[in-house]
Amino acid sequence: PGALVADVGCGNGRYLECAPHVAFVALDRSLPLLHLAADRPSVPGCLAAACALDVPLRSSTFDAAISIAVLHHIASPERRRRAVAELLRVVKVGGRVLVYAWAIDQAAGSRFHFSDADTLVPWTLGAAGSNDSKDSDGGGGI
Repeated sequence: PGALVADVGCGNGRYLECAPHVAFVALDRSLPLLHLAADRPSVPGCLAAACALDVPLRSSTFDAAISIAVLHHIASPERRRRAVAELLRVVKVGGRVLVYAWAIDQAAGSRFHFSDADTLVPWTLGAAGSNDSKDSDGGGGI
């Protein structure tokens, strides 16, 4: 209880409501997705526009950092390492970092088919404010 968590690439804020006892600082580079996150009824914490490669948060401040469905939108292994380094930088010693990326193996009905483990997933914002990716979770195209 009372943990401070950075959500880097929060997208539409889907994960901000998962732990009501946690204070989030949530970042995404997409203003339309941040507006969707702000419209959620019980989003605790703060939302801001920022890039995962240059996180404008103080070092060693957060109890944890999460980055869900972001890395596969970042264009190169070097830039992905930089994004992970930013997550590690903002977390206190002994803190935790959670990173999830899409799996190369997709269900038979998936519209995504990956031929290589290192595949950039294109990200575009649709007219209705959701992206091509399932639930607007990406912060990507970086």
